[in-house]
Amino acid sequence: MVNYMDKIVGRIVAKTEELGIAENTIIIFTADNGTNVGITSLWNGQVVKGGKGGMTDMGTHVPLVAYWKGHALRGAELDDLVDFTDLYPTLADAVGIKLGEGDPIDGRSFLPQLLGESGSPRDWALCHYQPYWNKQPGQFARTAEYKLYRDGRFYEPAKDLKEQKDLSMALEGEWQIDAHRKLQALLETAPPAPTEKAGKNAKDRPVYPGWKKL
Repeated sequence: MVNYMDKIVGRIVAKTEELGIAENTIIIFTADNGTNVGITSLWNGQVVKGGKGGMTDMGTHVPLVAYWKGHALRGAELDDLVDFTDLYPTLADAVGIKLGEGDPIDGRSFLPQLLGESGSPRDWALCHYQPYWNKQPGQFARTAEYKLYRDGRFYEPAKDLKEQKDLSMALEGEWQIDAHRKLQALLETAPPAPTEKAGKNAKDRPVYPGWKKL
């Protein structure tokens, strides 16, 4: 499957070259969720079970590869947080379109980073998870290092990928305390977190189009 996916991506890249539009085409490769729960992988010496449908890194942390011939850095690896809401302003930024009042307000352009500039990386990302296939919903906010769930659980995924050590009851050091305080303040201003499982026939499907910019 991976080999076939590589082949298809290669065909897309080759087609832009054939049409002479490679330098005017940004190709972004990403995914909407982690690996299926029935699949296990080896990563950094760990056996990692897929987390699709869940809120751990195995379900929410996905690849992002961007290619823009003649513009983007080649081979650069960045640790900046990127959220799906950032794609819209990034592409608008690339074509010189200034966003108006009717455009989404949550995203932040990462075009500068693609061009080798420092940019303005986001300090946090918010996940508001309300599935309609009887999976457990929830909400969390995170920095690159720390992750705070609405129910109070606090983890350091970079060192605890499977989220087995809840740090909330014994915060240690200035970095943990500061991150927890900022993430807690963010969650207190976010839309209310869903709490009950819901099926595909659920009639109550709340959205928050008028919520203030976080």
